[in-house]
Amino acid sequence: MFKGNVTNLLSSCYGKDDPERSRGFTLFYVGVNIGAILASISCGYVAHLFGWHYGFGLAGIGMSIGLIVFLKLQSLLGDSGLSPYPELMNKRILGIKIFGIVLIGSFLSSSIIAKMLIHSEFFTNMLIFVGITALGIFIYIISKLSAEQRRKLVALSILVVFFLCFFALEMQLGSLVNLFTERNVINNVLAITIPALVSQAINPLSIIIFGFLFGTYMKFKQKYATSMFTLGLLTMAMCFFTLYIGCLNSNIEGKVEYLY
Repeated sequence: MFKGNVTNLLSSCYGKDDPERSRGFTLFYVGVNIGAILASISCGYVAHLFGWHYGFGLAGIGMSIGLIVFLKLQSLLGDSGLSPYPELMNKRILGIKIFGIVLIGSFLSSSIIAKMLIHSEFFTNMLIFVGITALGIFIYIISKLSAEQRRKLVALSILVVFFLCFFALEMQLGSLVNLFTERNVINNVLAITIPALVSQAINPLSIIIFGFLFGTYMKFKQKYATSMFTLGLLTMAMCFFTLYIGCLNSNIEGKVEYLY
C-alpha cells in the first residue's frame, strides 16, 4: 500500500510544470536504492550466516523503521498527497469506511495471489483469457474515439508494451539472475565469499552512482521523455548482453569468474 502510492505523493510535491520534478524523481530513485543496497548486503549476509528466517526478519525490522520515520515526518509534506475528495474518505459501504474496505481487500488479494502462485498453471491460463478480453475491450474503446485521441492512445499503448518488457526483464534480478549467480558464478573474490543475494547490491549501487550524476548535473525536459525511455531499454539490453559475454567465458563446469 506504500510502493504504489509514494511516487504519486512525490509528484504532488511539485507543480505541474515544475522543471525540478524529473530531477526530484531521479534523486528519489537514488534514495530508494540506498535502501536496496544496504538491504541486499545486510539481509543477504544474515540469511547466509544464520538462515532465511533471520534474513527476512531483518528486512521486516527495516520496513518497520521506514514506516515509523514516514509517520513521524509526514508533517513536512503539508497538504501534498491529501485526497482531492476528502468526503470520500468518510463514506461508508455496508457500515465500513472506504479505507477499511481497501485494507480488507488488500489482505484478501494477498491470499488470492498466494493461491495463484501455488496453482500457477491454472491462473496463467485464466490471466491469458482476461488479458485477451481486456485487449478486445480496449480496441473497441479506441475505435469509438476521435482520430486525435486514437493516435495518442495507440502511441501510449506502444510505450506501455515496452514498459512491461522493461520491468519483466528487471524482475529477473531477484529470480533468474540470482539463481544464475548462485549456481554458475564462482563467488570467491580475493578469498572472500560473496553470497549470491549480496550480489543484488550491484544494481542499486549502479543506480546510486549514475542517478546521482544525472540528477545533480542534468535537467531533463518533457520533450525528451521518449529518448530517455529508449536509452533505458538499450541499457537493459546491454546488461543482459554482459551476462551473455560471461556465459561465453564459463569453464568446463559451467562456472564463470565473478568479475566477468
